[in-house]
Amino acid sequence: PPRPRSAVQITLSHFGMEMYEGTRHELGKRGDSYAEIQLSTTQDVDCHRGLDWLHGGLQFQVIHHLFPRLPRHNLRAARHAVVEFCRRNGLEYHCHSFVECNRITFRCLKENARMAGEGRFTESMLWEGMCAQG
Repeated sequence: PPRPRSAVQITLSHFGMEMYEGTRHELGKRGDSYAEIQLSTTQDVDCHRGLDWLHGGLQFQVIHHLFPRLPRHNLRAARHAVVEFCRRNGLEYHCHSFVECNRITFRCLKENARMAGEGRFTESMLWEGMCAQG
């Protein structure tokens, strides 16, 4: 069974981010590349190297999505290469503190609860998740 800390980490890395709804099918259009999709739908949690054991590598979700078979002990080093790649190509790499990731996630959940309260539940990410959309 999943461990609670992995559920928290994965929630923080995904819930507050853009929802992927399929490619736009316009070759060469910015935003359609594999890297851009991973960078826009996932965020990393910035933490001290000494806490890597606590997060178990899950704090590097962007890196994991870009390089799914990369061993955990190489994720931190790969992050430096991804940050440089993003800088060179004008792409945004989302990496925030644990506290800020919680704020982003709670803002997203609050917005979806507000939508549901206004009778717009079927427009929310919660509905999309229940219907296996995005």
